[in-house]
Amino acid sequence: MYRTGDGINEAIAVYGEHTRDEKTSDYGHINMIDDTEETFVLRDHLQQFQGNLETLKKHGSMAISEDYPSWKASGFSNSRAKLLTID
Repeated sequence: MYRTGDGINEAIAVYGEHTRDEKTSDYGHINMIDDTEETFVLRDHLQQFQGNLETLKKHGSMAISEDYPSWKASGFSNSRAKLLTID
């Protein structure tokens, strides 16, 4: 999960293995490691919600990694914490 701003539509969910250059704030350049359809990026919060539901239905659990550098840079603000859309 990455947060580019405070709004709900400024959260990016990356499902699958990936890397990102920590020196850039350009979240459009996320490097995918796995080339299967199991690795994808969702920018819409409703699609993220659906992606979470589908992952939990398929696997029963999921691990979510935070974007610590962005959270730290914001002074550990809740507005930059992980956005978890789970019902």
